[in-house]
Amino acid sequence: MITIEKNRFAFLKDNYFNFVDDNIIAASRRAYRDMNRTLRLNGANSSTFRVKIDNLLKTQFESLKTQKITRQDDFDEFHEALCNDMIAIFTIGDGLTYGQAQKWLNMTVKYIYIIQGDNVFGIMKFAHIPLDNYIFKSLKNYLGIKASGLHPWSQISNYNKYLAFQKEVRDKINGNTSPLEWELGHWLNSVKNSKTQADINRQESSRQI
Repeated sequence: MITIEKNRFAFLKDNYFNFVDDNIIAASRRAYRDMNRTLRLNGANSSTFRVKIDNLLKTQFESLKTQKITRQDDFDEFHEALCNDMIAIFTIGDGLTYGQAQKWLNMTVKYIYIIQGDNVFGIMKFAHIPLDNYIFKSLKNYLGIKASGLHPWSQISNYNKYLAFQKEVRDKINGNTSPLEWELGHWLNSVKNSKTQADINRQESSRQI
């Protein structure tokens, strides 16, 4: 484990999570920013609906302090119910798809883990990986899993297909680490590789002009 001096960590956290003290709310707000470019709000202001979902996630995650989840099936049911609640709340514009809800929810879990560095209310080993184009590339390259029928991730409309994909990921990782811990390193590598390739492509294009 890598340790970091308290003030240095506070500086990094406050800058990345915009000076929000509550870890769950901070994680949810940052997670929203990771998926909001895919929303079609049709000119509507989403702030009221974002706050409602922030509070929903805070309430539900804090309930795990007393209502322990001990089985994968229980977490999957918890996850689906939360996605449905988020979709029911976010009724502006074209609303939320399952793809957008899972990204918001799964990134919230990921960010809580990054902030707290603990087992995230006992669900870390059950948590889902956030699905996006970068992790699709890593899953294909490292585990041979193809995201058939899940492109684009923001338009996933069938929760059963989404959950079947998460189960396939868990089976391939096979308990060597939690899926979310596996995702942490592989997602970052995918981003780095994609940016490196993009730089190479730009250089090649500039030589041809």
